[in-house]
Amino acid sequence: MRPQVRLGRQHPARRRPSLAARARTIVAGVCAALALGLAPVATAGTAPSSSLPQATTATLTSSSATSRTAEVVQGQVTMSVDSLSAEVLASDQDLTLTGTIANGTDSTLSGAELVARVQRSTEVTTAALSSWLAGERTGYLSTVASLDLDGELAPGAVRAFTLTVPAAELPFASTEQWGPRGVELALEQEGEEIATDRTIALWDAGVQVDATRVTAIVPVVASPAEMSLLGATSVTDTGEDDAAEPEPAPSPQASTAASAEPGEQTAPAQDADSVTTTSTQAELSALLTRVTGLLSLAGDGVVLAVDPALMEALGVSAGQEGSSATPSATGTAQASPASPSSPEAGEAGPEASSPAPSPAATTSSDSQEPSPATVPLPAAQLAELRRALNHALDSGSVITLPWADADLSALAHLGQGEAISSALTRSLQATSTWDGAMTTTVLATGALDTTTLAQLPQSVTTVVAQSGDLPVSEDLTYTPSGWAISEGRTVLVPDADLTAAIDGEMSVAADETDQPVTTDNELDTRQLIRANSAILTRQAPNRHRDLVVTVSRQTAAQTDPSELAARLGALLDPSWTTGQGLDALVAAAQAEQERDQVARAELPSTQTSATELTQDELDASRQTASYLASLASVLSSPSSVLGLSTEVESWASATSWRADPQGRSAYIDQARQTGTAMTERITVVPSSTINVISSSADLPLRIQSSLDQDVTVHIHLKPGSTRLQASKDVTVTVPAHGQASATVPIKAVGSGDVDVHITVLAADGTPVGTAITLHTRVRADWESLGTTAVAAVLVVMLLAGIVRTVRRGRRSGADGQALKAPAAGTCPSPSEAS
Repeated sequence: MRPQVRLGRQHPARRRPSLAARARTIVAGVCAALALGLAPVATAGTAPSSSLPQATTATLTSSSATSRTAEVVQGQVTMSVDSLSAEVLASDQDLTLTGTIANGTDSTLSGAELVARVQRSTEVTTAALSSWLAGERTGYLSTVASLDLDGELAPGAVRAFTLTVPAAELPFASTEQWGPRGVELALEQEGEEIATDRTIALWDAGVQVDATRVTAIVPVVASPAEMSLLGATSVTDTGEDDAAEPEPAPSPQASTAASAEPGEQTAPAQDADSVTTTSTQAELSALLTRVTGLLSLAGDGVVLAVDPALMEALGVSAGQEGSSATPSATGTAQASPASPSSPEAGEAGPEASSPAPSPAATTSSDSQEPSPATVPLPAAQLAELRRALNHALDSGSVITLPWADADLSALAHLGQGEAISSALTRSLQATSTWDGAMTTTVLATGALDTTTLAQLPQSVTTVVAQSGDLPVSEDLTYTPSGWAISEGRTVLVPDADLTAAIDGEMSVAADETDQPVTTDNELDTRQLIRANSAILTRQAPNRHRDLVVTVSRQTAAQTDPSELAARLGALLDPSWTTGQGLDALVAAAQAEQERDQVARAELPSTQTSATELTQDELDASRQTASYLASLASVLSSPSSVLGLSTEVESWASATSWRADPQGRSAYIDQARQTGTAMTERITVVPSSTINVISSSADLPLRIQSSLDQDVTVHIHLKPGSTRLQASKDVTVTVPAHGQASATVPIKAVGSGDVDVHITVLAADGTPVGTAITLHTRVRADWESLGTTAVAAVLVVMLLAGIVRTVRRGRRSGADGQALKAPAAGTCPSPSEAS
């Protein structure tokens, strides 16, 4: 506990500042100390008070010797105990404390004294210990060391200290009082405390006890932020030990000045893509590192609850050691120029033709479209993840969670028994090669109730409840084993105090914000874990008990695996505890249920949470999943475009969203936006107004795609008037980064201007591309009128020819007769007369 007070005045603070606040205090203090060039304060040279024991070693050094940097809290002096020489003390071992003092006041700190005090007896309840650590009570303390501090601590300065208390001065007299003792370090000035901090020391007196058997369960699942990341990316194996470092990208100004033509901006777009990919790669690498670290924790007493969907999303499955991970995408394709389109013929005429976009324009458009990025990761990192998974399976310490860590309690409350069975079945199928994995155990995702148990399939024989479920209903002087039998199943009941401690929380009432009171640093967390386990063992030192501890999903996702390993070590390493596997725990529970079952409260019928999955969210996720499935049907490789978005129904039902219910809705929206972004990359090339002068024709169209794979789509026409009618839809395959031509049969009736709405559809009628409106001029009677006119002209010409011919024939006959007849008034010749 660290009250924050003004210099020289008592401040009755009951809550310790947060770890982040204390870190900021020390950072600023170090900076100020370095700037002012403060000299180290020498070890105390004055004699200690005769009433207080003198520490054999006590130093106060400049903070520049440490790496701690924090902000000084204005108007306050703060002190922190950061480490102990031995977190579990033997009977003859000295106690050494190290920490820092920060002066955030406007006055120079001088004439101060460090005073160390230790509780005279061991706390007997976990609640009392947490209350003391939180500063809610004082208790009986023995002063074990004091130190007058020579020198001064200037405003804004931070100094580190080390104080060693001899073993002889510690109030460790009776070995029956082994276990936790509160330690308080106070900074006093003129008899008043101006800053304090509290921690816990553990005394192992070597007393023989029946060690408490402990089973810790750690979930290996994706956090809300990681699910959003995986939904927007696709992991591939580089095939190399190290990921290639991206080349330094030139600034947009330099790129434009050096090579870009006016109006071109492809270089800045490529720079942005490079930065985005590098950032995403770093986030995915951090996720891989975290998951690998968690998998490495498997062992005696530590059971991992692994989500197979997370392993699949990372491209890793068991039994792949030394081989490449199965990628969820093939890689990033290079943009290719759009294929040239052939000139359109027919009634459209020259107006219907439009030039294809240039390759540069297509590439620039591609780079700016939001879509799942294909991110390569080092093969060595993926191989390490596979080895860690295989190691965990070999240790027999893996529970397979339902697919995507489905929120079983929420689904049960919604009556989604089929969804529960589907999640469990899919997980079982995906882990068929996970030899040694336990598939009959599930973790309750909320407060356990009979509704949830009733919806579980019969194949589930063991349920891990939440801490606080099934409380003991009889008076006991000790904490019983953490198991019960309910609804014919073995229910493992986590210990509330140990579970809270491993999450860094104290067993005290929530603060004014209704948030749990947390420990101040990792030292306090580890010591609280050890202290609680010691108190539980001391309650019945000669009685074997089995305790269950569960790490929350939030803690597992937000805590560095090395820190979590240290917490688990604090739980399992002391002499008064021993690790136990899940199989042994379940076997012990089943063997003892007939003769040693403690009376517990009945489970309620239904216990819902305000943050669990709702029916509206489930419906929205299913609608989005159906929409994305339709989009995927037109793609040749859906995963490289849509990523995990097609799994939106499964991932939206994940338990981790309970910590971020607003993020659940945002994730569903993100999945739909991924599909929308894809549809914007498939479009009908706009055209000028088309003249339709025939009652039957083929409408020429060009379909363009900027995706890196072939797509097969259906083209549907919806004229705005009955003057134009589409006979049928046509199917066309558009090449990657290219165009394809299509002709749609149409019929024209009458004349007029008609707007035609053109949509790109999947086989089930879902729009999968950007729709456009095409303007047409329909003149269906022009062709018949023209034909009639031509025919009439031909008939007239024919008739005219016939008449002319007849007339010419008559004229020729008349002329012949005239030549043969004699002229009037002439005499016949002699021959004619005779």
